[in-house]
Amino acid sequence: MTELVGQLEKFQSPTGVLDGDGAGQAPTEEELARPIVAPGTDALLPYAIEYQAPWDVLEDGLARHSRQQVRALSKAGLPVVLRRLNRPKFVMEDEASPIVTQAVGYLRDTSAGSIPVAIRQLVIHNASYLESVIAPAGARLSGFGNEMKVYQSTIVYTPWERTTVAPDVVDVLNRCAEVWVHGEWVVEIFKKAGVENVYAIPAPYDPDTNPACQIAAPRGSERVPEGKRFYAIGKWEPRKNYDALLGAFLLEFSPTEKASLFLKTHEWGAWENYPTVDESVSRWLLQPAVVAKGWNLESFGRRVRIVSKKLPEEQITKLHRDNNIYVSCSHAEGWDLPAFDARCAGNRLVYTGWGGPVDFAGAEDEPIWKPGTSTMEFVHPGYGWEQGAHWAACSVFGIAAALRRASAPPRRVHPREFYQKFGLAPVGAAMAARIKERFPEAYEKLVKAGGFG
Repeated sequence: MTELVGQLEKFQSPTGVLDGDGAGQAPTEEELARPIVAPGTDALLPYAIEYQAPWDVLEDGLARHSRQQVRALSKAGLPVVLRRLNRPKFVMEDEASPIVTQAVGYLRDTSAGSIPVAIRQLVIHNASYLESVIAPAGARLSGFGNEMKVYQSTIVYTPWERTTVAPDVVDVLNRCAEVWVHGEWVVEIFKKAGVENVYAIPAPYDPDTNPACQIAAPRGSERVPEGKRFYAIGKWEPRKNYDALLGAFLLEFSPTEKASLFLKTHEWGAWENYPTVDESVSRWLLQPAVVAKGWNLESFGRRVRIVSKKLPEEQITKLHRDNNIYVSCSHAEGWDLPAFDARCAGNRLVYTGWGGPVDFAGAEDEPIWKPGTSTMEFVHPGYGWEQGAHWAACSVFGIAAALRRASAPPRRVHPREFYQKFGLAPVGAAMAARIKERFPEAYEKLVKAGGFG
């Protein structure tokens, strides 16, 4: 031990670091009593709306929707700060795509002194999850009065894909200031379930930054690929109904017709009583009626293509350019962004007449299912939704008939009514109007606070 001390003494300064009259001088009693605080900076905004959503995943539909929604609200002239909503599967914010952070990252980096209004955009899995998002543990522990203030300053914006809303979810939603959904048909479902103060706010888009808008005239070409080129983009799951789409195409068309099907999908978990992609292909190619049409592995490979890997945005845009009839055969859809993009590209739709596409389908598009004349069925139990929940019964033969009726557009033209209904400006104005009506005092403060567009 003595030897170790001796070795360490060789490294000791001859003068203590707190000795002498230099910078290392010991602090006085007065200096010790004086608090030392790093210089602070004011928040960038005195007041702002907090918009919380799972915005940072590039390929995710809800994330893309929320990025456009927050842009619309900000460009309406209201101050907004963007916050991230965690989900079971997510990426860290510093791992988010540069495309994403370039689009809305400046709103993430904005700060505010006070948050009088909060908008939470999310998929409602159950009542307890909804409560945890609106009023985290801190709000609940601060007392009933403070917790209720949090609810009364909150707007919940959610997609919906079924006919029922659980009573405990209704109870949580009715504590909130307002509930926003994407279509009038969802408003009716929520009102019937007992939800109050529910309003339709559509998903906005920006034709200047949406690549599909560059395909059709006036920004792009009026040229349309020849033949019936059907295509669909989405997860392989019971709700999307792609097993039925595959069978409908093989039963309705022969390999010698000028018709093709491109399916961009990826499998999403294992579903009981629902085939995988490979199982679906094998099963349909063994059906006698399909074989009688002339289908085999060789002809299938010429006319049908199924891609299960991720594609970059430019390849997705190419799908809209190379094909001409988009098929949305889901039993239920929220907004259905790929179908919306297909219409932006000037293509036709074959769609289930219950769900998001109802709000943007054109007169010349072909519905598979029609309210009042078609039937509903119980949802797949694998989703764990409310007992008694239904969705549209979108059958193989209904899809096949709609595919046959559908025709490619004679020319590609971006729908002239879209921007008036779904542009950033009108949707942003609609959100601002709701906030003004629901929170008149806070709205005046928000308008005076400025913002960053």
